[in-house]
Amino acid sequence: MSISHRQQVIVAFKDLLATHAPLPLSFSQWPPAAKHLMLQTCRFYPRLECIADVLLPKKPKDNLVWATIIVALCELFVDQKPNHAVIYEMVELIKKGPCRSASGLVNAILRRSLREQERWQPILETNACYQLAHPQWFIDRLKKDWPDDWEMILQANNLHAPMTLRVNLAQISREDYLKALPYHAQPTLHSKAGIILLEPQAVSDLPGFFDGLVSVQDEAAQLAVSCLDLKPHLRVLDACAAPGGKTCHILESTPDLECVALEPQAQRFIKLQDTLKRLKLNAHCLQVDATQTETWWDGKYFDRILIDAPCSGTGVIRRHPDIKLRRSPKHLLINTPIEENLLKKLWPLLAPGGILVYATCSILPEENDKQIEKFLAHHQDASYIHPSIPVGIKTQYGHQILPGQSQMDGFFYVILKKSILKSY
Repeated sequence: MSISHRQQVIVAFKDLLATHAPLPLSFSQWPPAAKHLMLQTCRFYPRLECIADVLLPKKPKDNLVWATIIVALCELFVDQKPNHAVIYEMVELIKKGPCRSASGLVNAILRRSLREQERWQPILETNACYQLAHPQWFIDRLKKDWPDDWEMILQANNLHAPMTLRVNLAQISREDYLKALPYHAQPTLHSKAGIILLEPQAVSDLPGFFDGLVSVQDEAAQLAVSCLDLKPHLRVLDACAAPGGKTCHILESTPDLECVALEPQAQRFIKLQDTLKRLKLNAHCLQVDATQTETWWDGKYFDRILIDAPCSGTGVIRRHPDIKLRRSPKHLLINTPIEENLLKKLWPLLAPGGILVYATCSILPEENDKQIEKFLAHHQDASYIHPSIPVGIKTQYGHQILPGQSQMDGFFYVILKKSILKSY
């Protein structure tokens, strides 16, 4: 790996520590080596932080120095890169930057980490954060929420998520696309359109990607369409549509639909439009907040509504390991008021007899079953249906797929049906 790749990761990791913001949109375009190192550093940060805390008398004030030490420890003890090359290049980067006076400290700590490995490893043997590579508060929460599954969830979170594709069945069969793939791949078990690649590939190398034959989408996310029970000529709302995976799957799966897709954020709205354009599909896209119905709704009811709600992302940590750094006990459930408001504001837009599918990529009860329990208590015209999903766990109101089950992301689904007769 060149110095520029390491520098790119160190600067981005420093910014992540400072802002707790998601990785930049440009991350998908990073060189593979830099992308791998960034994800590994995020994935194992709780473990790397434990090592650094043992070695350092106190944490450096400058986040750039701390980030350099953490990224270097990742290369030494996770990716097991050649010791001398890692230390030399990291020290050189510090010397050439604004914290050049810290080069001696970085050099000393990294050399100590190797020289004193037999001293600090036994110290950390009983440290859960080190062993499980998750923050202690998150480990404790999972033990409470998933007493029978918490260890499996943590282990899955530390693995690389597979690259899963969704074949555009309106254009080509899955069998024919598998034959066209020059890579080892296998069909998914639960989505009729899914394919799992045994090794990830650049999307530009996927046959027919730019012609709309295939998209990248986890199998769990592909199950939204089957929950919607789509038929031709229905009016469908995708309330939180960007980046467009589920919107396009809806349009691919059923001809002659009227689909309205909403997204409030400008950059994500552009991504939604680009996705539809690549797949040569048409939806009525609006850059609006779905809950502000008075600004966009035309008064025509929807037969189907999909709310893929903003959430903690605790089901997709293996795919987005920066979540380990960005979430805290204080901010973990910051999206629950938004989820509640989406359900409350969009339910009146659903036609009698219609279906609303509520989905999250969360494994937290507060964002899933408890959210639905609260909604049902205030809406007598709503009933719930358990999705027919053969993998995962049937919950009180819906269905929970846990991270790693059948190689899928963690996802929650519930189907809400509106009664035909209005209740008084």
